[in-house]
Amino acid sequence: MSSNTIAEPITYFEDKVVSIKYHPDSNSIENTWNGFANSDTYRANMNKILEAFKKHKADSIMGDVANMKVVSVADQKWTNEVWQPEILKLGFKRNAIVVSGDIFNKITVEKIVNSTDSNAGVEYKYFSQREKAFAWLRGE
Repeated sequence: MSSNTIAEPITYFEDKVVSIKYHPDSNSIENTWNGFANSDTYRANMNKILEAFKKHKADSIMGDVANMKVVSVADQKWTNEVWQPEILKLGFKRNAIVVSGDIFNKITVEKIVNSTDSNAGVEYKYFSQREKAFAWLRGE
């Protein structure tokens, strides 16, 4: 594959709330959220991201949360205390986050990221465009 060729993503899971894909060229799991997810749906879909990460031996995540609605405080806590330690065990290194202009969306994402163990060694970067997020994950 030439450096200008980008491999097609492999769809892992899709429902009304999230689309999860593996991107071989960046060894990343893309998760694109749309709308509100109740607690059961949010946690189930976060666990599907974990499953895809493990299956494909990914090391990065591209989370497009531009159209995601607010995540409850309980689910933010669950993400940090339960989900995050599990993905860290799998070699999670980089997280490109596509955010929207919605202040509540930004605050929610920042709360989750800022609650992450600072010693975890994960590099987080925010983007307003998906293409730039993937370019960063590919090292461009």
